[in-house]
Amino acid sequence: MMSTIQQAVSESTRLLSTWQEKADRLDDKERLALEVQLKTLFSEELGRRGFFAAYSTSDLQLTKAMQETLKAAVLSNIDAVGDIMVKNVFMSGQSYLGSLASLAHEGKAEASKQTMIKSLDLIQRLGIDEIKNKLQDALLAIHSYQDENENPQDKWQQFFKRWNYRRENLEKMPDLLNEA
Repeated sequence: MMSTIQQAVSESTRLLSTWQEKADRLDDKERLALEVQLKTLFSEELGRRGFFAAYSTSDLQLTKAMQETLKAAVLSNIDAVGDIMVKNVFMSGQSYLGSLASLAHEGKAEASKQTMIKSLDLIQRLGIDEIKNKLQDALLAIHSYQDENENPQDKWQQFFKRWNYRRENLEKMPDLLNEA
């Protein structure tokens, strides 16, 4: 059990490094062991957050075997894992848009944009309809989101409110995702 996000990111980074070293040379036994490790990570909130933070900021390029193994692990906890994948797209996209306002944060803006692109690419590459639908639901929630609403009912609007996202930046997300 992970007790901090730092532990989860560290464990995920270690796992990704091992994964990258072996790439498509994993035998069936090693692939199954990796899938079990991923499922264990994905069973905990900190594990999910740590893995996708580590993955989206890594240089790892998924091979076909890696993609299949990751997809199987994602499907084992699709609702929670899908939510964090969509949240990563929004968090990095909103960070990018917020950083654009300041030239002092130009490097942060580019890093956030690359994180968003990698997160979005993963959703597209895995091709899991449930996650694509979650992304669409989050984009649709923007249209009726009001910053001043203290208690939004929609889960995506609750997420926007929790992170103090402004509607004007949220409205830029569809175009930003289309550019990516």
